[in-house]
Amino acid sequence: MPNWLRRRLLFLMPEEQENRIREAIKENLDKNITREKKEESLIFSRFKHGFAKRWFRSVLRAIQRKSSEDSEWRDFIFIQFLENRLTFRISKKMHQVFTNSLQMTFVRILNGTFMMGSPETEQGRDNDESPQHKVTLTSDYYMQTTEVTQGQWKAVMGENPSYFKNCGDNCPVENVSWNDVQEFIRRLNKKSKQEYRLPTEAEWEYAARAGSTSAFANGDIKETGCELDPNLDKMGWYCGNSCVDYEGGYECSRCGNNCKKWGTQPVAQKKANKWNLYDMHGNVYEWCSDWYGDYTNAHVTNPVGSVKGSSRVLRGGRWIHFAWLCRSAIRNRFEPTYRFRIIGFRLVVSQASGEKAR
Repeated sequence: MPNWLRRRLLFLMPEEQENRIREAIKENLDKNITREKKEESLIFSRFKHGFAKRWFRSVLRAIQRKSSEDSEWRDFIFIQFLENRLTFRISKKMHQVFTNSLQMTFVRILNGTFMMGSPETEQGRDNDESPQHKVTLTSDYYMQTTEVTQGQWKAVMGENPSYFKNCGDNCPVENVSWNDVQEFIRRLNKKSKQEYRLPTEAEWEYAARAGSTSAFANGDIKETGCELDPNLDKMGWYCGNSCVDYEGGYECSRCGNNCKKWGTQPVAQKKANKWNLYDMHGNVYEWCSDWYGDYTNAHVTNPVGSVKGSSRVLRGGRWIHFAWLCRSAIRNRFEPTYRFRIIGFRLVVSQASGEKAR
């Protein structure tokens, strides 16, 4: 096909078809990014100021090679390349990712403002999610894309406290107290270039929502109990889908899908939210740094919770929870010494090592 005709066809291409091609190229670009992850101090230097042309060009060629000569995809991608229509403005911030020596991957979360808590109309909401209020986070931070795994915990602490050990090293560590997590962080920081910590409650909800305002990051809640919720089922583990067949699973008579045993699941098996974070709904509760306290009705900046208290905040829901208990806004709390098979965590980093402050 001559180039002039390819260019002409560009303007005849249906919008839906063009959007499918956009998504295909973005998917391939993300795969290339994943393969190119470096050690923790080497943040993506190739993403300088927006459109990384050489990098993008290599992705286009890779897609073309996988397409047959007669494929519409081959021609359309070539058209897009000629016209430079698909200007994926790869932010030098948004796609900065690092993976440390324990294979913990962190993605950069851009600062911003969001509504924290739930609206009065949200199905399944609790009173402590009110009042819904505006929160501004003024600094970017890096959040671990998954919950800390049993294998990662063992690599630092030398033992595994998890109840569901038979789930495997790639399953979330659980049965850890807030105080246990602080010791894990202390040891990890001692031998690391980074300064790891727990997220604040506001940082956690902001990242879990990933720009959404619905009950889950991918849509509203459809079922409140253990029935299969179509949105939650795509993104999280709860009593409606957390059936297990490994030895040591928890026997549960009220859980869904006619299963006999339930338990934690390997991380990153469900769909990530738009900011590439996995399992923010369900699987295990996640400790936050804050003391638990009531919300304020005012617009707050960089909140860190109550000055003092008796319980620390947990977020995200768990593998045996009803659907409504896995929403983005749901809150819980336990004493910092409390351990149970439903409780894990993920880490954040305020500023990656070697990165200049912005």
